[in-house]
Amino acid sequence: MEWRRRPACRRASVSALLCVLCGNSGARLLPEQARTCPYSSCLGRSGMSDIQQLAAAPVISSLAPGSGPVAGNNSVFVVGQNLQAVTSVTVAGVPVAFTVSNSSGTLLTIAMPPHVSGGVPVTVTSPAGSATASYVYVVAPAGPTVSSLVPASGPTAGGTPFTIAGANLTGAVVSFNGALATNVVVNAAGTSLTGRTPAGVAGNVPVVVSTPSAGAWAAVPGGYTYINPVPPPTAGAINPATGTTAGGTA
Repeated sequence: MEWRRRPACRRASVSALLCVLCGNSGARLLPEQARTCPYSSCLGRSGMSDIQQLAAAPVISSLAPGSGPVAGNNSVFVVGQNLQAVTSVTVAGVPVAFTVSNSSGTLLTIAMPPHVSGGVPVTVTSPAGSATASYVYVVAPAGPTVSSLVPASGPTAGGTPFTIAGANLTGAVVSFNGALATNVVVNAAGTSLTGRTPAGVAGNVPVVVSTPSAGAWAAVPGGYTYINPVPPPTAGAINPATGTTAGGTA
């Protein structure tokens, strides 16, 4: 804190203070009430000359997350200090809605507007000053598309090798009726992936390919059909039970 004389905050009487900075309301405050100023910026001492204690300027430590979609409509946390007195927030110079998230002044929540891709300044301002941090708008990668799954069926025991063809498959995970496939490998172009089916129950199940980085998914047309294994044949009897070594016995 820094102490200095300011004509904006003056003794109004022996027991009260008049601070035009305190909400610009001109309200008279008793010394013990002065700390309730919404800006925490006007403080006097009874029995002393005109003195104002200036609140510290806001400080931004980080933005979480530090990047987001060009479409906006997402929330970003401003982490820092002395944020309880913030009166405005701008993104690329445009005022945005915000909420003071705690009374200790260490967190704000702001609503991000749409913007073209690239870095923009995020500025928070209070009567004591302002602080700026950089935020990056990014174009989200395209979601996956799927054209085929080969084979389209296999045993309930799982472990069947499969191939999925499509586009934008980089980083994809594959699930069969909610169970994850194993050994998934995507080619460099993101147009094909291979893996092994998990175990399942007999019948047709949905197969979903999702890419967490894009926050998108696609269903495989027709899904996948689990088939109960065909039991091996069993012999009940053989007749005749004997024959010549030359063979040919009927």
